[in-house]
Amino acid sequence: MQKLRKPLMALVMIMGLAATSLAVSGTAQAYPNDDVDWKHGAITTGKCGVSQYSHYTGYDNGDYCNLGGTNFTKDSGGIAYKIEAYYDGTKRARIEFHPYGEHLKVCDLSNDGDSVHVALQYMAGGAWWTKTLVSPPGTSNVVDCTDVNYSFDEGVDIRLKVYDNTSKSDYMATFSGMRA
Repeated sequence: MQKLRKPLMALVMIMGLAATSLAVSGTAQAYPNDDVDWKHGAITTGKCGVSQYSHYTGYDNGDYCNLGGTNFTKDSGGIAYKIEAYYDGTKRARIEFHPYGEHLKVCDLSNDGDSVHVALQYMAGGAWWTKTLVSPPGTSNVVDCTDVNYSFDEGVDIRLKVYDNTSKSDYMATFSGMRA
């Protein structure tokens, strides 16, 4: 029994060290950049004109411009943006920029333990400035959204940088062409 105890203790210690090193190393990238399919588009919120590169159709819906099923309040001179992230054929996240009221809405749609995190940047004085990172709240709900209301002057250019983690070390994509 004494001869078996030492190898068994060594095995337990090795397993413990391996488990600790896995826990300390952090989570793996859940949405590898090459495997995320982005569906996105822009619409002018004055006349409801859709960008030629849009993945969505758009139309004038009275007080709103509709882009791919999302209503954006009309705002002369504004450009709204809608982004959806698909992974393994499933829609995992939705990001919207609404020029009227300057709202950024970031939604986790899959409750799979991972999400996208968005840094809104705006042009001022010839330079890009970054606001605080916006993330869904991370509850147990299947759909989790955070809606942040900003205050920009009319006509300010906006772009969004998307990350797979809150440390912003796992960059995914940049979307530009929005206007407050």
